[in-house]
Amino acid sequence: MLAFRVPPVSSQLLRIALLAVVGLLLSPGLVSAATLTVNSLNDLWDGHCDSAHCSLLEAIGATSAGDTINFDFSGLTLPPEGPVIQSYGSYVLSTNSVVIDGYDCTGCGPVSENTNLPEDGFNMQIGPTLDGVMFAVKATGVVLRGLNLSNAVSPNQGMVQMTAITVLGLGDAVTVEGCIIGLGRDGLTPAPNSRGIVLSTGHDHVIGP
Repeated sequence: MLAFRVPPVSSQLLRIALLAVVGLLLSPGLVSAATLTVNSLNDLWDGHCDSAHCSLLEAIGATSAGDTINFDFSGLTLPPEGPVIQSYGSYVLSTNSVVIDGYDCTGCGPVSENTNLPEDGFNMQIGPTLDGVMFAVKATGVVLRGLNLSNAVSPNQGMVQMTAITVLGLGDAVTVEGCIIGLGRDGLTPAPNSRGIVLSTGHDHVIGP
């Protein structure tokens, strides 16, 4: 039988080994993406996005790279026109690869992507309406899908109509698909923004259908 003597490991080496393991576990490739669920139509901020209350503003503030924001209004009594989040202000998207998916909306009624060719008109059932909301995209790989963006205005400028989605510095490969912009949920009633989408920088963007 062979016997080996294992030399003692210094506390310094042990700390280095533990830090290496923690660093590996926290590396981007190993951190699981999360899904944050908006369950409120108000725009309040209490610093938490949880099952008790999560506004769209709170969900955006809580995102990490690769996360998805979806919607669940099954616990609410919705108005006849459907789910409307009203917020006269700008939502800054500064986290890479975040998806805001209006098609993933529990309690919104029928929600579906468009399956028609453009020449046949759209037959999608849209997700939530974001009334007065402006998105300022400052990150790469952001996806906005299945949203109704209407009446973007700035209360700081006398309720002047503003741009619904603006892609700013560091915004590359941004995707906007399946959205109704500047019209009501029916895709017919005017609900104008000054401009729908402005791509002021970046490359590899995908807009539509």
